[in-house]
Amino acid sequence: MQGYLGNVIQLLNYRVDMLMVAYFMDTTAVGYYSVAVVMAEALWYFPGAVGTIVLARTPGLSTDEANRTTPRICRTTFFVTILAALALFGLGRYFIMLLFGSEFLPALKALWYLLPGSGSSEHIQGG
Repeated sequence: MQGYLGNVIQLLNYRVDMLMVAYFMDTTAVGYYSVAVVMAEALWYFPGAVGTIVLARTPGLSTDEANRTTPRICRTTFFVTILAALALFGLGRYFIMLLFGSEFLPALKALWYLLPGSGSSEHIQGG
């Protein structure tokens, strides 16, 4: 029950921004913002998967091996995530048009603002 409650609170924490946008803006802006959020959150999948694997395999390693491999894996994951964010920055317009249609192109600016926070350490650690 405690884990479930933690997950619900975390989900609300991730979605309070939508409520704030809805409070200050109209529903059209919320729609654009939600498209930007979905696209920026796509960057979390790879680091989240890597974090799950690292957390599962590290207890079975010697301390020396864990201290040697884990930082390398984290640096590589961070680098790949940064490259993906840069690609999304440059190709975001085309992804929005392909996935959502040209009427959602105003979401591009919100996506650009969200990208720097999309690779934060909290998400890289899978949490």
